[in-house]
Amino acid sequence: YYNIINREKMFAKKLEFDRFDLKKMANALRLLALDTVQNAGSGHPGIVLGFADVIAVLFANHLKFDPNLGNWAERDRFIMSAGHGSALLYAALHLAGYPITREDLRKFRKIGGLPGHPELDIKRGIEMTTGPLGQGFASAVGIAMARPQNKIYVAISDGDLMEGVALEAASVAGLRKLKNLIVLWDDNGICIDGHVPTIDDMPEKFRAMGWDTIELDGMSPREINRAIKIAKKMDAPVLLACKTIIGYGSRNQGTELVHGSPLEYDDAMRIMSSLTHYFEQGAALWKKLANFKINPGHKLTLPQSVNPFVMPDFADINYSTREMFNMVIKNLVTRNQDLVIGGSADLSKSTGSIVNYKKYIHYGVREHAMGAIMNGLALGGFMPYGGTFLVFSDYMRPAIRMAAIMNLPVLFVFSHDSIALGEDGPTHQPIEQLPSLRMIPNLTVYRPCNMTETFLCVKKHFDGNSPAAIILSRQSFPEVPDNDTDISGYIIAGDKDSKVKLVATGSEVALAMEVFEKLESKGIKTAVISLPSLELIDYEGFTKIIEESFAVWIEASAQIPPFKESMKVSINSFGESGKGSEVYKKYGFDADDIASKIIKNLKNAKV
Repeated sequence: YYNIINREKMFAKKLEFDRFDLKKMANALRLLALDTVQNAGSGHPGIVLGFADVIAVLFANHLKFDPNLGNWAERDRFIMSAGHGSALLYAALHLAGYPITREDLRKFRKIGGLPGHPELDIKRGIEMTTGPLGQGFASAVGIAMARPQNKIYVAISDGDLMEGVALEAASVAGLRKLKNLIVLWDDNGICIDGHVPTIDDMPEKFRAMGWDTIELDGMSPREINRAIKIAKKMDAPVLLACKTIIGYGSRNQGTELVHGSPLEYDDAMRIMSSLTHYFEQGAALWKKLANFKINPGHKLTLPQSVNPFVMPDFADINYSTREMFNMVIKNLVTRNQDLVIGGSADLSKSTGSIVNYKKYIHYGVREHAMGAIMNGLALGGFMPYGGTFLVFSDYMRPAIRMAAIMNLPVLFVFSHDSIALGEDGPTHQPIEQLPSLRMIPNLTVYRPCNMTETFLCVKKHFDGNSPAAIILSRQSFPEVPDNDTDISGYIIAGDKDSKVKLVATGSEVALAMEVFEKLESKGIKTAVISLPSLELIDYEGFTKIIEESFAVWIEASAQIPPFKESMKVSINSFGESGKGSEVYKKYGFDADDIASKIIKNLKNAKV
């Protein structure tokens, strides 16, 4: 508490630059950022020249930042959603005293140097990875929800506002009256292909979503400063429509020609020469700002870990894994209400994600925004989870990918995991989604088959610090024997010397158990192997378990197995409407059918 009070006093000290100083600071920033792009021979000079005034004013007079990081909870957040403006961000951080050196700027867009689009690096002042347009905006909504005591500033482009995820998230922000969220729009009317292809009145659209808006000259430090001052006092999220000129001062200003390629040498030299006499004065003012902000820092306070939770008591016959998950997550949330925050995209009961507590988030039918907002919640210090149907993971895939790139502790909850969901038909029956999620690097995909596996998968995720997806069934299925501690692939029935190895995940483990019983009754020595997560497999050890046996892969998806199977029971076509058990059986997921095929194929197998 003492540190927080001191921190507030430090931030409350008066240091405000006037419009003349701000213009000098903007020009110093403009020159340094342009030099960074030109030196790289790659980048985006348009936003550098057109949006520098906005960034300079924000850093100089409004953003509570601390190059020493200090107390993690107290600083404001600045998100460069318009990630193509990374050179502008890096130059501003350098001038503001963060550990980005001139040498770093010279390595912009080069191997081992500063990346072409911002990548999460808190120590250098980069709050999140951005570049895919709309993602930073949407995640900033999550950060604003997580950190209501801080101001969250977001720099966006016309492109951000053309992405659906941004408007989904904007609707959520307006609904929740996130008055700590201020969005700075580089309103230049130009995108890569030319003039922005829209006739939308964007300020009016945002006002309709519950936002306050201010339209201003984004090249005027005086107007920018006044607008941000007003925005900070609003009782709703604010969109500042900063009218700018892309590539300001260049030969091709106001056109798409300056968006994504360095300027011609003589054009760049002319601009830089005209700004040189401002640089020393502007850099001195930035130095003054940096010295003011660099104070003896307090120890960085990071989010805590989860409190222990236990597997709930239950009757384990004919339960769906979504119901099992609901029991587990309720137990977890009860013990961790200050850290774990849940939600769903209008499918709370259907996915098993519902927990009745005040922090639970009803996202509405906004899967993409939900994924990106959860990333923001994680960046703000929470461990979020959110649910929808597996087939709709396609809607939120870019956000899942961003979570994996940033290694955020987000749990994506996907129920209705196969054609066995039944009557809703092929539009809702996932086929390719499970294997496609497994292809995302750094994402652990869990598909449990019983209560123990469900508990251990959830526990594994919340004991760690990386993203995961848990895949759950709608349908109930017969009891599957529990194991004790293993979710890395284990024999659930039979033994390692069995002639036939049935390898399955999730609800297909119950099916494999039925096949097991039929084969054993025929005198065929069989084992069932459950693989709750392929990412956790010891592939070398797993290969040894199944070698010299007749291995059968059973999974209701278009799965590419991690080993050379002798026989595969999967699905590579879309399903159809009908009772789940009947659809399941029609597409080959039937114990009698599978057992008979195995017996037939065994005759020709060399095992």
